[in-house]
Amino acid sequence: MRSNRALLAGLSAAVTLLMVGGGVAVALGAGDGAYRQVRLFSEVLCLVLDNYVEEVDADVLLGGAYRGLLGGLGARGGYLARGEVEAWREAPPDGADPGIVVLKAFGSFEVVSVLPGSPAEAAGIEPGDQVRRLDGQLVRDLSLDQALRKLRGAPGSTVRLGLLRPLQGYRREEIVVERARRTGPAYRVGIEKGIGVLALVDPLRVDPARLARELEELRDGGVRKLLLDLRNVAEASPRDIVPLAELFTSGSLFRKTDRSGRTVEAMNGRRERPAWTGEIAVLVNAGTADGAEGLAQVLRERLGAPVYGEGTYGLGSEAKLLELPDGGGLLVPAYAWVTAAGTAWDGEGLEPDHVVRAEGRPAEANAEQRRKVIEALAKPEAKAA
Repeated sequence: MRSNRALLAGLSAAVTLLMVGGGVAVALGAGDGAYRQVRLFSEVLCLVLDNYVEEVDADVLLGGAYRGLLGGLGARGGYLARGEVEAWREAPPDGADPGIVVLKAFGSFEVVSVLPGSPAEAAGIEPGDQVRRLDGQLVRDLSLDQALRKLRGAPGSTVRLGLLRPLQGYRREEIVVERARRTGPAYRVGIEKGIGVLALVDPLRVDPARLARELEELRDGGVRKLLLDLRNVAEASPRDIVPLAELFTSGSLFRKTDRSGRTVEAMNGRRERPAWTGEIAVLVNAGTADGAEGLAQVLRERLGAPVYGEGTYGLGSEAKLLELPDGGGLLVPAYAWVTAAGTAWDGEGLEPDHVVRAEGRPAEANAEQRRKVIEALAKPEAKAA
């Protein structure tokens, strides 16, 4: 077991990396109070090692400290133990999964969507279920990106989900689910009460050229208003969502910025003309996250599109890997995505212009929520943009 002095040095190095590595947190002076807190925290750990009634594994204790520290940095903050960094640098696992969309929520991962035709749907998993364990491992200390990697794997392999099921009396259940490639619809286009409706389901699998033709057919068929349903769309980053955004608008769309506000990456729409030129409105909820939030805000800023529904999740960051001297690593949300106009949504999310709540069980509540928005847009005096 390493000495307490070595433990203190290791902790100080890790926390210093977290605070100044890559310039991601706070600017510290020599006498800054943050350094005093680091020293105090180190002393607490050493006192635990010296006085706890049983012998404590310093590596385990220090790992817990890292995880607790990173857990306060939002859904993308996480700790990689020794041996995990190399695997993290490799390509993500094969593109098969159970068919659930999850977001981090209060020490678990809530299922916000179950994809049609997926193994998860066949297993009876429902929106609102909470994933507490993945293959026996508690998920409370995992970042969102770590959890997504554990869900994915080779087609035909399985993952064991430990669930808490609020809609079934908070029953606990373990379900073994197969991983499969996604084959269901990536989106749905239809007409309701004369309003065009585009509901995104799996944005990473959308064929933009095909969708553009369908939007043009709506317009050529006399449809003048479109509702873009972004509820429970949470798996696309702003980078991923650009091919969809440019179906509606072009030019500068998103910027990735560091803590100083400097732009480190810019995303632009390059399509010559939009596929949809009519009025547009957007529907969002608490499961709308990441690039979908950015898309909603871009359409609001650029086209005056009103946003209906409920407040969004607030995921608009990107993590940076900072390696530790012991071979571990820290996933620190080092970058924030903003719209071209400078609007950020990480943490706080977006508030709708018109609040329309979904109440009841998810399927029925979502249908009723959309019905209310469609009725509002169908009124002769209603302007969608």
